[in-house]
Amino acid sequence: MPCRDRSFVTVLETRHRISLDDARRKPANPGMLLRFMGFFALWLVLDGVKSMGLLIGLPAAAFCAWVSSRMLAPGAARIRWAGVPSLLGHWAWDSLVAGFQAAWLALHPRPPMRSGFVKISCGLPPDGRREMLLALSAALPGSLPVEDQDNGDILLHCLDTRQDPAKAMAVLEMRLRKVLVEND
Repeated sequence: MPCRDRSFVTVLETRHRISLDDARRKPANPGMLLRFMGFFALWLVLDGVKSMGLLIGLPAAAFCAWVSSRMLAPGAARIRWAGVPSLLGHWAWDSLVAGFQAAWLALHPRPPMRSGFVKISCGLPPDGRREMLLALSAALPGSLPVEDQDNGDILLHCLDTRQDPAKAMAVLEMRLRKVLVEND
């Protein structure tokens, strides 16, 4: 049955109509564009330039840029690009050590370990920076973050509690703070 009262439809149409002048006045978000370009460049490095890959890569890069903007909102912190290679280098080394440690423990007939949970305090605010710390800490040798508690503590499951997971987390947090600096 067609709608006879066009006033309701007209109100809806005018509320959602954006003029070209409004679109020109709205400033572009350069941070979002840089994120998109970075994720799309990463896609091209991983997949190459293929027509089907581009059809998947463009929306994937847009989605990743949107998710990353929600995790670390522009303005909360800025990235100090000079510290990124150091952070990634240490993270890659820690990942390599963790892989060898896991293989050694898996192949050892009686692995010398004392597994358990360790509570570690974190000084990062409960936003994308702490989430990034948790993601990076999953690659630390012998530890896996289990819970991010409201009071700022992080619960880690450790393969060997005799190692010092608090020190490793403190070093990782310090490296992350050098890369993600607070805006003034």
